[in-house]
Amino acid sequence: MVETLSKKWADNLRQKINSDPEFAVVGKWMHVRFVWELGETRMLFVVKEGKIEDIKLDEEITFNDSWEFSLHGSKESWEKFLAPCPPPMYNDIWAMVVQVEDVELNGDRLVAMQNIRALSRLMALTRTQEGSSVAASEEVEQAAVGTPGFSITNGSEKTEANIEQIVGRYIHLHLFGEDSRIYFEEAGQGIPLVCLHTAGSDSRQYSHIMTDPDITSRFRVVAFDMPYHGRSNPPNGWWKTQYRLTTPKYATTIIEFCRALGLEQPILMGSSMGGAIVLEMAYRYPDEIRAVIGLESTALAKNRFIDYTHHPKVHGGEMTATWTYGLMAPQSPESFKRETWWGYSQGAPGVYQGDTYFYSVDWDASDRVSEIDTSKCPVFLLTGEYDFSCTPQDTERTARSIPNAEFTLMTEIGHFPMSENPVRFKEYLMPTLKQIEDYT
Repeated sequence: MVETLSKKWADNLRQKINSDPEFAVVGKWMHVRFVWELGETRMLFVVKEGKIEDIKLDEEITFNDSWEFSLHGSKESWEKFLAPCPPPMYNDIWAMVVQVEDVELNGDRLVAMQNIRALSRLMALTRTQEGSSVAASEEVEQAAVGTPGFSITNGSEKTEANIEQIVGRYIHLHLFGEDSRIYFEEAGQGIPLVCLHTAGSDSRQYSHIMTDPDITSRFRVVAFDMPYHGRSNPPNGWWKTQYRLTTPKYATTIIEFCRALGLEQPILMGSSMGGAIVLEMAYRYPDEIRAVIGLESTALAKNRFIDYTHHPKVHGGEMTATWTYGLMAPQSPESFKRETWWGYSQGAPGVYQGDTYFYSVDWDASDRVSEIDTSKCPVFLLTGEYDFSCTPQDTERTARSIPNAEFTLMTEIGHFPMSENPVRFKEYLMPTLKQIEDYT
């Protein structure tokens, strides 16, 4: 692919990007000059008001040309990125910057973060569409339409009103000397299954799990919004302090919520920061918890606390949502990925960053996960192969530290299995729930 770069290829790419309706919207305020370096080959992109004015190939770039930043990587790495269905860690430019050793973002990182959504879309359009991951995700999406157990409908068909079984309510908890008004949703009956959302998001991530009769016929599925998140209120006087989630606050909130609802021996299932805290819950409260399911779970996650996620010159909602979009697998249905993006874009300023303080600064259970008593509280860890934030290697390493913990690699899934591809995730979740039922 790299060897075929030509002026004709660049002109076709410019036409393709300039005719893309999404880029016209997200790139409206993009006034940037940046360089894409593919080994020894360079391209200079000149972008103004949602349009590519020019793409200069290496021989056309002069001494007088300047740019704000550059994306550098080897030819071999970019070949993997440009593949119709790229392998894990090469499916998104931010995955590559974080995990691929020879890929770098150089220059003015602030400008890159200010334009992260438009830049991500532009780079995605460099990949061919024929047989691409986009087409693959559309196949999965079509297969999911009408799948029993999920509230997925085809918008082109006129159907009768479908009222979902989810019921939402508020509960007041006395936490840390303050009244906390917590929003929660539930559906189903049976063994309590408490679902914990990811950093900066809320319980809507589990809506597809909560509308599946295969699950709700056997489990009482409960999902709540942590304080500061979704429809839960922050404590009084929140405007006087900077939000920072810590391990003790997180663990206390979860156990007090379960106790207040009278949930006996619940299963705890959490993803990302929720996948981390379930390990702490298994360590602290093995007599009160039936089992834990950690999705994208690790005992240690460094370098996730980033200034740009709460920066006066960066749109925090777009930045975090676009960052998290890159954490999802290319095979996941596009509508589900966009639904996940949408939820992330609605977080209050500083909340995502405050959560990553727990996840990446305060949280380190490396010294105590080995002490989890899995005879009392079994531990099941499941991680998607496309997750570059908590890689499968991170989870597997954590699982080896916990006596008798079970690790499962989920193929064709990223960091948000329950929301990015609930149909695929169900293939892994149901056997895990069956194991817990049989064990208890």
